[in-house]
Amino acid sequence: MGAKTTGPSESSHYCHGESSSGTIETSAVSDEQIAADFEYAMQLQEMEDLTIETPPNDDEQDDISCVDSPSDTDDDDDHHNDHDEEEADNDDDNDDIDPDSMTYEQMQELVESVGNESRGLSDELMSFLVPWKYKDRSGFFSRKTNNLDDCSICLSAFRNRERLITLPCKHNYHAGCVTKWLKIDKTCPVCKYEVFGPS
Repeated sequence: MGAKTTGPSESSHYCHGESSSGTIETSAVSDEQIAADFEYAMQLQEMEDLTIETPPNDDEQDDISCVDSPSDTDDDDDHHNDHDEEEADNDDDNDDIDPDSMTYEQMQELVESVGNESRGLSDELMSFLVPWKYKDRSGFFSRKTNNLDDCSICLSAFRNRERLITLPCKHNYHAGCVTKWLKIDKTCPVCKYEVFGPS
């Protein structure tokens, strides 16, 4: 027992001292990185708060804003500035019409300035729809079917000798009812079949 052994306090002190100096250097570098990351996160949070407070304009394209990270170089800044100037020039060209924020009077003015597009049939095309006289088939052995004996526009029953028009989709209507309808809309009121196909 003549050999001298080192006690646990000496070996742990030696190891602790060596690791302690390495830890101090590593800790200082990581503290700097944490501080830089924290600053970067705060900048991102401020930008997000700004975008939440100011709602985006529907006319503008979605644009992702970037905050320069601490590792970005100055060369990238020149490129971003040129790009931002181009976007500002393009934004001036967009119309600032937002129908959701318009009053009734403003909407009326817009409709009058744009005008109305006629979706109905022309008189020339209407002339191809030949009226015919309805013959009442209410005899002793006849069956009444609602879809053939009622006008779907005015909801009244067809009477003997009334003028009807049959559309290409085989739906029957009073001539006066379907003529008014087709001047407004060129589709069948029941099945929405376009009477003379797409124009």
